[in-house]
Amino acid sequence: MRAWANTYYRQLLGPAIHDPVQPTWNPRPGVEALHAPVAWIDLGSGSKQRALTMQILDYFGYPTVGHIPDLTVRFSHVVANHQVRLLIVDDIHLLKVDQRDARQVLDHLKHINTVLGQQGGSLVFVGARDKDEDRRSLVFTDPQLAGRLQVVELNTFAVDTPAQVADWQAFLHGAERLLLPYLPAAAPGLLAGKHAPRIWRRTQGFISDTAKLLKRAANRAAVDGSWTISAAHLDAPRLSARATLAETHFQGLRMPAPADTTAGALA
Repeated sequence: MRAWANTYYRQLLGPAIHDPVQPTWNPRPGVEALHAPVAWIDLGSGSKQRALTMQILDYFGYPTVGHIPDLTVRFSHVVANHQVRLLIVDDIHLLKVDQRDARQVLDHLKHINTVLGQQGGSLVFVGARDKDEDRRSLVFTDPQLAGRLQVVELNTFAVDTPAQVADWQAFLHGAERLLLPYLPAAAPGLLAGKHAPRIWRRTQGFISDTAKLLKRAANRAAVDGSWTISAAHLDAPRLSARATLAETHFQGLRMPAPADTTAGALA
């Protein structure tokens, strides 16, 4: 999400991204404001509508004191003054939406979305989505919000079918394009073919653990002068407790062969 937001930010700024100072513009005569089209907010535990609005205002350096209606009007000024086109709210599952004030919080989110939409902007929520329908946040189930919400679920890579294995290999092939230029002794297919089962067993398909494992393995290959990633390099790094506990259940993993010419590397 951060990589996508950074790319979008650069697209919106265009040539101004190379300016030595932050770009500004004039929303009205006599007023100069920073051009800040992308904002990222990290919610704290148990946040409600006041906390959310205060974090947005603080991000842009606006006063955070006052009644909620005043803060809401101030938010509208933020969007207009700084040409906000993308507001990302991370850890949305921490937003406190209980039965007592659910309507106010949900209406506030809809208002934020409406203000952004009127300026051609978008509101993006990022967070964990409970698979249990009975425990799912009202943010995802409220009829009015659900009618405006497009859900994109990011799941871990599985290796239960040939098609899933092919997806896993494609992901590792992308990692190879980044790493192999720095590992002159490594051959194409090292990660996507030879080491694909081992990497999955160590990480269970979680992208964060996989990225950490590959970076540490590549560093070990450079330090010991081998300049290619070996099984020992992949087995040595310590990963998250989640990955470490689950790894023992996948010893001796054999993946289904994908329906392409790379299948032999995984047999």
